[in-house]
Amino acid sequence: MSAGRAPDLAEALIGYRAWRIDAAGRLYPWTLAPAGPWVPGVNTAVCHMADFDPSRRLTPHKPPGRRCMCGIYALASPSDPRLHGRGGQVIGAIAVWGDVEVHRTGFRAEHAAVVALAEPGPEAGPAVQAAAREAAQHHGVALVPRAGLAAAAGEYGAPLDPEIVEAPDPREPRRRARRVGERGIALDHHVWVEPALGHVDVGLTGPFRRLIGEHPEITAPPAGMAVRPGDLLATVTSGDGATYVVWSGLSGTIAHVAAEVGEGRLVRVADGDWSRDQQRFAWGARAETHYRAQLTAAATAGRDVFGDLLVERVLLSAPVRSGEDVLRELRRRRAAPAFPSAAALYAVCAEPLHERLARDPDAQARAARADATVRFETREPEGVLTLAAAGERVRLTCGASDAPADIVLRGAAVEVARFFAGTLDVARALQSRRLTSDAPLARTLQVLSVLKHVVAAPG
Repeated sequence: MSAGRAPDLAEALIGYRAWRIDAAGRLYPWTLAPAGPWVPGVNTAVCHMADFDPSRRLTPHKPPGRRCMCGIYALASPSDPRLHGRGGQVIGAIAVWGDVEVHRTGFRAEHAAVVALAEPGPEAGPAVQAAAREAAQHHGVALVPRAGLAAAAGEYGAPLDPEIVEAPDPREPRRRARRVGERGIALDHHVWVEPALGHVDVGLTGPFRRLIGEHPEITAPPAGMAVRPGDLLATVTSGDGATYVVWSGLSGTIAHVAAEVGEGRLVRVADGDWSRDQQRFAWGARAETHYRAQLTAAATAGRDVFGDLLVERVLLSAPVRSGEDVLRELRRRRAAPAFPSAAALYAVCAEPLHERLARDPDAQARAARADATVRFETREPEGVLTLAAAGERVRLTCGASDAPADIVLRGAAVEVARFFAGTLDVARALQSRRLTSDAPLARTLQVLSVLKHVVAAPG
């Protein structure tokens, strides 16, 4: 947006919209924060489509473009359900002028100015209330009760004529009303929804799915459990052990939980109040554009856009209202040792190795060229495994051993088990000190790289 000289607003059109607000009272667009904060006086729309979606080649135009989504958005009614005032949302009235594109429930405009702000409710908290006062002072407008917003804005212009707004067709098919086949995105939670008749599929966005990798572990409520917006819907644990939470943006009953994320589908919810729930999601090409813009802005600022979903951060914050069964199970899993005893660790490491040695004698001979004895000393639980490779043989001994070791590796049992499963990045584990060696790094890596012939994941 750009600033300019404010004209006479006597004939301006009045609309209502929402912003995100920072501690300094700066107002950022609710769905397109990277566009920058609003300025006092005139704000002129700028088309950001080429910046956020270079694949779309549009003829240069002045916002609001008829074939574009650019422009300053406003809703015609201050009671529109999208102006909910939750999650730090600040609501206000704007006066617009210049070119205007009218839609079913509002419009897009070329120029706009803030003319009034609504007082955040007590549920917003003192920080948001103080920031709203700063914003009102910064823009030189009144901060009024929500119920008085329309009256305060009426001094600066006229509301949208109801006769020029397209009225909903009562015969509109249920398919369109439910957005069947369309995809919505909860921008801050990295979750998409696809409604069908009677249920809604919920899944993870592409960037979220790539973050957790293939075959993540899913912990979700059982079928039949009721959920509401803001409830914990599931947790997903990536291959590197990071666990992320997935929040519900809709109400209903869990109907099905996916065994694997696959194409991103996570759960199916038999919806309860879709007419209201769908307002919490952005839809269509506009949603994709805004989502990409959000990721780009975070990357540019060096901010981890997924950091707030890490379970370690969530568990340090206030508990959620429900989904306690999921959290309880998650805590239990995190607190429980990966192996209840040294015997369990030995079984996990030794049995698959012995099978591989018997199945592939050539691999055993290649690994024996390491000509070294490696001892693994584990914690959680305490245990000892000795892998001796010499001549044409490789032999694993579980438990205490008097045999001298050329290399002693120490680390958590789960890391040692990953080595024997062939899934451990040894170099990274040593660099991060998840494993420590009493031998030089080069020697350790050389020996373990030869031993990989018998600890490679089975095909």
